[in-house]
Amino acid sequence: MRAEQGQIVDVWDALGQLDVADFEQDRARIEPGVRMNRRAWMVGGTLAAGVAMGGVFLWRQQPVIHETAVGERRTIRLPDGSEVTLNTATRIAARVDGDRRDVVLEQGEAFFDVAHLDGAAFNVFINEARVHVTGTRFNIRRHAGFAEIDLLEGSVVIGRKDDVDGKRLRLTADQAIRFDRKGQPVAPATPARASYVEDWRQGRVSFYRTPLREAVGEMNRYSQTPIVLDDEAVGNLSVDGVFETGDTVAFAKALRDLRGIRIRQGAQAWHLASPTK
Repeated sequence: MRAEQGQIVDVWDALGQLDVADFEQDRARIEPGVRMNRRAWMVGGTLAAGVAMGGVFLWRQQPVIHETAVGERRTIRLPDGSEVTLNTATRIAARVDGDRRDVVLEQGEAFFDVAHLDGAAFNVFINEARVHVTGTRFNIRRHAGFAEIDLLEGSVVIGRKDDVDGKRLRLTADQAIRFDRKGQPVAPATPARASYVEDWRQGRVSFYRTPLREAVGEMNRYSQTPIVLDDEAVGNLSVDGVFETGDTVAFAKALRDLRGIRIRQGAQAWHLASPTK
């Protein structure tokens, strides 16, 4: 029976659902005079263990999914007292139970205000990378091929999720960096963008001499009705100003009034073109 238990434990450990200690059970007692077929007893025990894990352990260990729609912003409080604010179109999977505090950022952007707990580190996973913290405040945004973190308070260690002693990167307060899918930096560290983080948490975006194509990309993150540039030239124009997230109409009209850009409302998007000559 111990061999069969070991096989089941190996399977569940591989799935990351429970530890070996969670599976250990007292040996079954058999009443004197009652004989049971050994194979039937093992099968029955295995099924019973499966039911127990499915009904209790699996339920308890499953991550909790939190997500926002396009244009939505929401703050959640985790069981350990940490708070996570999800930006537009964001999805996380959180498993917080005792000294295990793991969050997977599956898509989007999130701001973490991590509660300090002695002996209980907090991990954020993105692809093959892990951001390891104890108690701090930071912002992470996931892109297609990399992620960027702005650390406002405390310190974090970034590296591969399965590498404890390998090459790792340590950030201190007021630093920011971009890292690849394996947790390696793709550019030198820069000052943290505290104003950027504060902007999106308050539902606004700010631009200063920003190329219009970049500004449009940022505005489109928050809107179901995107802006489309009808020619390349208009994308090179610079943009300054503070706008409400999701309000593409006000953004487009401001470009028309201030820069003479032509706007046209289509069936599913706002179209921008170069000023008339």
